[in-house]
Amino acid sequence: MLQRVTKILITVMTGWLVITPVMAGEQAANLNMDPEYLKAKAGQGNVHAQYNLGLLYLNGLGVEQDISTAEEWFQKAAEQGDIEAQMQLGYLYDVGQGVKQSDAQAFYWYRQAAKQDEADAMINLGQMYLDGRGVSASAEQACNWFEKAADLGNAHGQYLLAECLLDGNGRQPDPQAAAEWFRRAAEQDDAIAQGRMGFLYEEGIGVEPDATRAVDWYRRAARQGEPQSQFNLGVMLSEGRGVA
Repeated sequence: MLQRVTKILITVMTGWLVITPVMAGEQAANLNMDPEYLKAKAGQGNVHAQYNLGLLYLNGLGVEQDISTAEEWFQKAAEQGDIEAQMQLGYLYDVGQGVKQSDAQAFYWYRQAAKQDEADAMINLGQMYLDGRGVSASAEQACNWFEKAADLGNAHGQYLLAECLLDGNGRQPDPQAAAEWFRRAAEQDDAIAQGRMGFLYEEGIGVEPDATRAVDWYRRAARQGEPQSQFNLGVMLSEGRGVA
């Protein structure tokens, strides 16, 4: 039975960034990524082969890199409902990599993936609504998509929804609800959300002011390299706040 490469995409604010596939030894050993084999299977309509073949051409693995050919195979897989292929297509059109840049096409393919409960696609759609790319700008619609991702447990979606609620951009301001969503994201080790929790406790926004908790959250974010939290932590420690 033909297998597929494990998801190798990581989310960025407005698209997906491709990195080299990394698989467990047993999975890699059992995965036939021979280009000729994949071409034969892909030509027969096998969606996994189509997607995997697209990855080979996209990354130049075993074949000469050809992003246009990669796009063609992703297109075939995406039209069969493959979520990862839809996300790849969305990203290629988003940044114009190997294809003519098209916000409308990026929005379309992210939307197809979002229909299948792909949280990262929902976040990308929200960003496009914020920026007015491929669709009329709407902070309300952006926050709606962030909420959908948040409800699926996506930490970045939870963080973005919290920002909507804190700033009142696309939602009625609700500092208490914002604090709760920041907390959910922070507990999943989202460094920026951890920094926001530190800020909320430092300033008493949506929570009771608590310097000790502020330092704790800033420290957790700082350990992950979040620069603003590192600065804020340094200021609080230098002033002797939040420490015994």
